[in-house]
Amino acid sequence: MISDFTDEKLDIFTKLFDITETTKLVSKTETNDIKVRFQNELRNRNIIIHVPESSLDLANTKVLQVTENSKDFYTITVPIVGDDYNLFSNLTVTYSQNGENEGYQETIISRGLNNKIQIESYVNGKLMKSDLLNEEFLSNEQIKKDMQNVQKQGALLPQSRGVAAKIACIVVVLGISKYVATIIAGACVGSCPAIPVICAACIGGFVALGTGTMSSVVACFKL
Repeated sequence: MISDFTDEKLDIFTKLFDITETTKLVSKTETNDIKVRFQNELRNRNIIIHVPESSLDLANTKVLQVTENSKDFYTITVPIVGDDYNLFSNLTVTYSQNGENEGYQETIISRGLNNKIQIESYVNGKLMKSDLLNEEFLSNEQIKKDMQNVQKQGALLPQSRGVAAKIACIVVVLGISKYVATIIAGACVGSCPAIPVICAACIGGFVALGTGTMSSVVACFKL
């Protein structure tokens, strides 16, 4: 799996590894506080989105804490759902420990021309990139099966140690297939490492929407 990744994808996944290593679950109180701040900003139009508000799956938001450049941030990831959206479509906002909005990325992954993957990334409400990937747009059910297969294959691999083993473990735990890796790289390559906070938002969104639990991810760092 890792051997299939291009240098560009490996760079992104090294960054994913760095950010994931610092990712922590937060308390219920912290989660509720960040959710309230987010919903207030959305209501007051301080956060600009480019999908119908009804597409935001507010019931399945996930709040995490990440560290970037030695600073702690909260990230809140809201799935963007609907028949036209890939299951990794999301809006992720980063907040400082004081609750200040530090930046956000909206990643819209949809069916483009000739059934290819279209990725639009908006940073702080403005279009940062719009790319048509040379990959077929798969249904969300197909992607979920693909991710489950990665996890099944990973369970059969021999245990090893070191950074490479940890990255491989995270890839397996989050169910990152070559297809999913292409999507993550396509969405985040413009943000990482140029804009650290937005990079954290982009990658944090994919970590939050991965198939694994945070406890499984944490276990990877014990290898």
